[in-house]
Amino acid sequence: MTAPALEAPPRLRVDLFSGVRVHIDDAPVPIRSAKALALLVCLVLSRTGEERRDVLAERLWSRSQSVEHQRNSLKRDLKTLIDSFRARGFDGLVGHRTSVELDLARTDCDVLEALRAAEAGYAHAALMEDAQPFARIAADCEDVDPEFTAWRDERARALSEATARALDRALMMPDLDGPRRLDLARAAFNLDRTKQPAALALMQALEEAGDISGALRVYGALYHAHLEEHDEEPGGEILQAVQRLKLRSVGDPDPGGGEGSGEAAQSGPLRLRLDVQDALRDPLLRRAALVMTDQLGRRPDWLKVTVSGRADMVLQLRRERDDRVYLQMWTVRDTSLYWTETITDFSHEELAATARRLAVIAHRPQIAATVAGKGQRQCNDAVAETFALRLLISRPDAPCPPPEPGERDSGNPVDLVDQGWIELMHGRRRSALSALRQAAALDGGAPEVVGAAALGLALLGHAEEAVRLADRLAAHPERPGLRALRGTTLAICGDRRTAALCLSDLPEDWLLPRGIGAAMADLSGDRVGALSCIAPALARLPGDAESFCDWALRALPLPDLAEPMLLRARLAELVGASAC
Repeated sequence: MTAPALEAPPRLRVDLFSGVRVHIDDAPVPIRSAKALALLVCLVLSRTGEERRDVLAERLWSRSQSVEHQRNSLKRDLKTLIDSFRARGFDGLVGHRTSVELDLARTDCDVLEALRAAEAGYAHAALMEDAQPFARIAADCEDVDPEFTAWRDERARALSEATARALDRALMMPDLDGPRRLDLARAAFNLDRTKQPAALALMQALEEAGDISGALRVYGALYHAHLEEHDEEPGGEILQAVQRLKLRSVGDPDPGGGEGSGEAAQSGPLRLRLDVQDALRDPLLRRAALVMTDQLGRRPDWLKVTVSGRADMVLQLRRERDDRVYLQMWTVRDTSLYWTETITDFSHEELAATARRLAVIAHRPQIAATVAGKGQRQCNDAVAETFALRLLISRPDAPCPPPEPGERDSGNPVDLVDQGWIELMHGRRRSALSALRQAAALDGGAPEVVGAAALGLALLGHAEEAVRLADRLAAHPERPGLRALRGTTLAICGDRRTAALCLSDLPEDWLLPRGIGAAMADLSGDRVGALSCIAPALARLPGDAESFCDWALRALPLPDLAEPMLLRARLAELVGASAC
């Protein structure tokens, strides 16, 4: 008679990317104490699973002046963990007289799995989404203790470097298939987006897969990361690869028909052919072409940029004798001039802004008419799904009540982002941060959810993360609700000019975003633009100017550092000037 198989002992799982989530045999284990979570992080990320009690006490309670208090606090939180785990059948956490030990053989952790996968020649899924995933390890324990934060950051750096070295070795393996090479290259680039070898490897893998626009977006990410880190543009071998992709190999001839086939063009992205004379020899033309093609390539659902094959429109860049570049956009069907502009400022910001404006004009003929003074742009009315947008478009006489707290679907992005805002409005920063990040990361999340998460993160002071999310909304300029979310986020994060552009053309009864847009325009030195932004809103204002200023400063839970951009004096001055 065969003996019955022994049941496997329960396993502990601790996921640390973008927070701390604890499970035993797939069942969640709620742990309310941030110190207890940090204690668990220390044991999971230790090399052996064992740490001395005095080391843990000093790391987690360094601000305490009493050694006895440190020991008692450690004993209390350790007991909390042990009791919670044993109640669920896991006995792998043990407190010894001088140390604490976690059985790593019965513990799984996504951070360590990512390292082991890289060492085995594979890319872990957590490394293929966002930049610097190791920088967000145990984000729920951000404010536990300065000593813990320093230790965690150092440990995360060491793990990130070890994973990067393993990925580099894996990329040198012979006979890698295409999808596997692409995953490894993407993971290596995400770990450090300032590394040119990683960017080149990913660009090459994407080019081999036929994704030329994706390869160019990799360079755009490298460009911004390198500029922020080193205060200079990247150079060297990668520029040759980018120039080849952008000016010679962006888009292949379309064998399906001739130029400007009309109906086909309207059913898909607009085909825009780039016509640049002497771009490889002229530095100004080359710079303009590279930046503009990079920006235009970020809207594949709008534009398909090509240098050959059929096209609906042609964009010409011409350099005259002076330091100017002339842009002309022609329709292919009837060879009529559609749009023209002169570039005199060759900074990256101005070239990028010109490209973004060009993309909107090319894709929306009615906007081109508005630019030429022949028409009036029409905004689509937004149907606000999230509390964040409802709050932005509320009025002093019709305030937006916060969503009711209660049980919400953790798999529903709208429910999750609203839960984050509930926590934010009640001042529970840590839980708000966790919910907003989870909502933004959920597959299938609508752009409005991303915008609501971005604004919430900006209000929590996580500017870099907020801007990164807000930039994902740039592909939807036809949706005023998304522009309101993006513009307000950028305003709080200090990007005044872009914020003013986003908020300048919104429905007139959207008082709060129009007021913020006016403040941004005024702070950027554009008093005329500021007045034109706020005047239509004031015409619909219930009450006096003073009550408007009061309400504008109270509506959002602004961080302390954001208050100067919405100073009562600034708004009051604009309101007074507009009234005159």
